[in-house]
Amino acid sequence: MGLLSEGKRIAFFVYRVLEKTLTDIYLRSFDEEGQPKLIFPSIEYRLGLQLLGEKVFAITDRNAPNRRIVEIRLRDNGEHEWVDIVPERNTPIENWVIVGERMFVSYFEEMTRHVCIFDFFGKKLREIRYEATKAFA
Repeated sequence: MGLLSEGKRIAFFVYRVLEKTLTDIYLRSFDEEGQPKLIFPSIEYRLGLQLLGEKVFAITDRNAPNRRIVEIRLRDNGEHEWVDIVPERNTPIENWVIVGERMFVSYFEEMTRHVCIFDFFGKKLREIRYEATKAFA
């Protein structure tokens, strides 16, 4: 089991290891009474969530082997809307972090580290590049 929280909500990750690993993700507001709500049942893809206020951002390999970053707009009927923020590219996303109102996404391509800075609408604001050989010399 895994946990993820921010100031108003908590997410529970329940892993079931059978022939393949399935994950159920539950979400509960601290203001609500009762059981957490199942928002993602039996998923087989990777889904790394970040809760930010009422928004849910995620890195995923769902329909994107090199990973993409999405905003997931949760719907009561379970038909959540997946909005690409950082689409998949030829190079896999290595890491990502949200700082303030910016998303920092790192890639490693042809011995060069790329850190791209995006807003929450997917607009690339800046890209920082440095060669790995210089960084470790």
